[in-house]
Amino acid sequence: MKNKLYNIFGVLLVLSVFTFGFTGDSGKSKITADEVLAHIKYLASDELGGRFPGTKGDSLTEDYIIKQFKSYK
Repeated sequence: MKNKLYNIFGVLLVLSVFTFGFTGDSGKSKITADEVLAHIKYLASDELGGRFPGTKGDSLTEDYIIKQFKSYK
């Protein structure tokens, strides 16, 4: 249960960064709802296998988030 809460918190944290961190001068988001949903689906996918520290899923998550931040500059 505790690990599930950490996973939910992590996804919500990333979602909030993607949603609120990428707004332009006009205040309109530069990322679409479909893009946010795609990020959430990937980060919550079985492919990442729970994202426990030191696991392959954890590394994949880290690489994905770094790549996304770089793509949004």
